[in-house]
Amino acid sequence: MKNLLFLSLVFLTFSQMGVSQSALKIGKIGKVGFTLSPMVESYGVSSFNEVLNLAKNKNEVVRDLSGFDGDLVADVNGGYAGLQFMLTPKKANRALLLNASLAVGKEMFVSSLNGESTPVAGEFVSINPGFPELETFQYATVEEAAYCVVENEFRIDATWVHLKTLGKRFTLYGGFGGAIGATYNNDFIVMGSERIENAAEDEEQFRILNETYESKNSILGRAHAYGGIGFRFARHYEIAIEGKQGVGMQKALGGPNQFIRMSGIYGLSIRYVL
Repeated sequence: MKNLLFLSLVFLTFSQMGVSQSALKIGKIGKVGFTLSPMVESYGVSSFNEVLNLAKNKNEVVRDLSGFDGDLVADVNGGYAGLQFMLTPKKANRALLLNASLAVGKEMFVSSLNGESTPVAGEFVSINPGFPELETFQYATVEEAAYCVVENEFRIDATWVHLKTLGKRFTLYGGFGGAIGATYNNDFIVMGSERIENAAEDEEQFRILNETYESKNSILGRAHAYGGIGFRFARHYEIAIEGKQGVGMQKALGGPNQFIRMSGIYGLSIRYVL
């Protein structure tokens, strides 16, 4: 089912690319711009094991995380920078918006909290050496376990847009589209924190885990709805606030599919009107 959904998203994106070829035949490039777009995505992850399969060598990143799978949070945060081209066919209220953008260091962060205390193996203090029953262990509470996949992504978007002008300055945009992307040179980081309680001395210590390994490359397909508003200033310039909201699928090369249940990009564009 996930493979079918992924192929459907890729097909939708290439369909948008086909529309772009038609637009080139009947229209022209009307606007060229630069865009900066923060992004956030939410993945449907049910267990840490799904995330482990994104590592190039799964055996390097396996940890004892029993008790953590019940309450997972899987989010991706980062941002894109790229170029925009708006193609305007003969109909003045239609356009095709093309984006080519790059994200460096976007993070897929999967974490879970746990409050169970477990003895630290081999470590204990004795309140009174003459009474072994009074010996007390140090206890470790693993407060958070997390995996962080750091990705670099090149992405191409195609969006079919409806335009509505408001006076001489403002333009409303709305439409739908798709995107394809590929990640490269990714890292897989194992993270965690635990609290050490020494019952005999009534003190606490903290330990932080942060280890970096290699992660698999991936290809991505997304479908989105698009909306925005542009403000024309000077003679040839427009500033636009825009957003894309949709769903998607990520396919790791040699690994699993990950369903993107929410994909959002919200940014600012500066365009030169030709």
